[in-house]
Amino acid sequence: MAQESKYFSPLNDALSPDADLKKWLYGIGASSYFAFRQMGKQLHISRFSEQGKLECEGVFEAQKRELDLTRDFEISYPSHCAKVTLQQDEQELIYLRQN
Repeated sequence: MAQESKYFSPLNDALSPDADLKKWLYGIGASSYFAFRQMGKQLHISRFSEQGKLECEGVFEAQKRELDLTRDFEISYPSHCAKVTLQQDEQELIYLRQN
């Protein structure tokens, strides 16, 4: 069962049912819904619009420290189709798209 953050889209149940974890990133201009699936040391990340449209998805690799999906984390900016920025244990984690 996927974990969810305190901010989530009502589309959570419909989008990415096989995701390990789902998070909502609130934005002033636009918000996005992210779904994460662990693939060894990489993450498969899908990004959806507020309306549920798939904006992009791909395999992302950590640049330094890897995310522990079993512990709480937040998505932060910048996060887009080429780069996803995460915060865990007061450290910034950068994932870059590989495909």
